[in-house]
Parts: sequence; C-alpha cells; structure tokens
Amino acid sequence: MISFKVCASFEHSGLLEGIEELVRSELEGLRPPDWADEMLVSDTWDGTADALFFVFSDEPTTFFRDLFFSALRMDIPIGGLCTSDQPVSGDAMVRRLTHGGTLWCSSEPYR
Repeated sequence: MISFKVCASFEHSGLLEGIEELVRSELEGLRPPDWADEMLVSDTWDGTADALFFVFSDEPTTFFRDLFFSALRMDIPIGGLCTSDQPVSGDAMVRRLTHGGTLWCSSEPYR
C-alpha cells in the first residue's frame, strides 16, 4: 500500500486548547493524491514525509525555522496555520509561506 505522509508539527505554547486534535483530524480527512492509497499524518519529522504542515502562534520557533528550511531544501510542499492575525512579518519562514500562498492566519476561535 502506498501512503502520502504529512508531518504535522505543532508549537505547543500559545495554541488554543484542542487545536492539535482539530488540525490532525482535518489533515487525516484530506483525500490523498491519485498515486497514493491512503493519507498518513505523523507528528515526527524523519525526513521521509511527502508534505509538512506547521501550526504556530505569533512567531515560529528556531526549531520550526530549521525544520522549514530543511524541508524547503528537499523541495517538500510546506503549509502553515498561524493562530494570530498578525504573525511576525519580518520572519523569513513567515514571508516564504505568505509569498507562496500556503500560510493561513486567524485568531478567531474555532468550533
């Protein structure tokens, strides 16, 4: 069986309670690409993921930046969710995600 593996990486400080479960559930519910039989969501980066998805509050941590640029060098698709309306715009990771159209920002509570 061929799997499409998404690594979901969460910054634990500053996140709303329950958002990890919500995001993980949404990612698991996505349809995998045509070439894959199933979608797998992992929270551990081992360099073998097909995509990477970050969830953070205002500013990405140094660990997130290192992981982001490592995945970028490997040409892995990257997306992110910022739980603030105003992420740190001067941050290189935030700028790249924003420019690529793969960063979603919202401080609105979810239901």
